[in-house]
Amino acid sequence: MKIIAKITDIRTGNVHDYDASDSVLADSSPNIWIWSDGNYSCDCNLHRFFTGKDEDVSCETMFYQVELVVDGVVVFSTIGNWTLDDAINDAKKFNVA
Repeated sequence: MKIIAKITDIRTGNVHDYDASDSVLADSSPNIWIWSDGNYSCDCNLHRFFTGKDEDVSCETMFYQVELVVDGVVVFSTIGNWTLDDAINDAKKFNVA
């Protein structure tokens, strides 16, 4: 099973395909929860997956959106749920803008 997390930086519109083939549960089904509500849904991790760099990024910035694609089919998406204005306002609220 091929699992790709298509991560979008909503500030730039750039998209990075991250190999998420290790995001599976014990029954070999895709682990959607880790991307929707778990540790991978956090911007600090999405930034690391997007850039490949382990930099200090606030978890609350919401600068990234993700689509989880399993064997070519989108099974989870946050695309459209958060806008750049939302991200900028959140960043200001958390003093990271």
